Amino acid sequence: MDKRFLAFIGGAFVLFALGLGLLVPAGVHAAATEEDAQEAIDDAEEAIDDAQDAIDEADSDEDIDQSDVDDAQALVEDAEDALADAETAFDDEDWDEAVESAEDAEDFADEAEDVLEDDSDDDDDDEDEDDDDEDEDDDDEDEDDDDEDEDNSGKGKAEDVLRARIQELLEQLIALLQDQILQAGGNSGLLRQDVQVALQQADREIEEAQDAIDEAEDDDADQDDIDDAQVLLDEAEGLFQDAQDAFADGDLMDAKNLARDARESAMDAQDELEDNGGDEDNDENDAEDAIDDAQEAIDDAQDAIDEAEDDDADQDDIDDAQALLDDAEDLLADAETAFDDEDWDEAVESAEEAEELADDAVDEL
Repeated sequence: MDKRFLAFIGGAFVLFALGLGLLVPAGVHAAATEEDAQEAIDDAEEAIDDAQDAIDEADSDEDIDQSDVDDAQALVEDAEDALADAETAFDDEDWDEAVESAEDAEDFADEAEDVLEDDSDDDDDDEDEDDDDEDEDDDDEDEDDDDEDEDNSGKGKAEDVLRARIQELLEQLIALLQDQILQAGGNSGLLRQDVQVALQQADREIEEAQDAIDEAEDDDADQDDIDDAQVLLDEAEGLFQDAQDAFADGDLMDAKNLARDARESAMDAQDELEDNGGDEDNDENDAEDAIDDAQEAIDDAQDAIDEAEDDDADQDDIDDAQALLDDAEDLLADAETAFDDEDWDEAVESAEEAEELADDAVDEL
């Protein structure tokens, strides 16, 4: 599967996951503010106070396992250390670090309470079992609560596994996206060259269209045909200007597409005059102009191939472009032979075909 397609899917998945708020991958989050940091620290302090209260209460309860109390106390100490880190980061105005450390502290404190609550639940279960003969309904209710706790615990573990898997996939997708960005950067030089060639081709066709209109006016051609050609030429010039602006702004793909549209409009303007006034035979000047245009297009194509080889472009594309260029050079030779034989129509036809093949060679790259 094409890497660019995978990158697109990856990017869409990242946005989808972030949009749902499932997780925030490492390095991809909004910058925290001072208010966020202060709020996180306040929440952590409150959680630590609650956890310490729970530990103090557990100390006075003989039914609570002392090892659980010790585990909870160790977690509270970890929470206090993390809170101290958060406060240090706050003083250093490192809001992101302050929020992260404060959230870690709150998590430790919550875990400390969970340790004691689990122990308390176990004691409650023992007491309920001792009272089975006195109140069977209460026992059944407690057993249902135990089942629900187990179900919730299982669901929590499943969610943790799912989140970890999603986190791993997101990191892989982000790495792929970064690789695509690097590849795109490596190909930008070749794309810039393509745009420059497209702009040159469009400019050449616009000049030829203007020459054709001027010649049609000198020959007193049908005014409607001239007007239609002028409209197409104006459109080509507008697109050409847009292409130049896009190129200057660094929008290379837009510039390339606009330049091609400009070239096509200029060619349509020439066709408008040729279709309606092209019954006359080509003369020597027409043949010479066509041969010059073909030679210029061939030179542009050769430059494009040379630069593609320097940029280590795909060799198959280079070979295809070279084959088209070879055909263009053969047709140019045919045009020059026809010109020497004063067969102007054949010279123009062969030269135009040579120019078209040379342009195709550039498009191939």
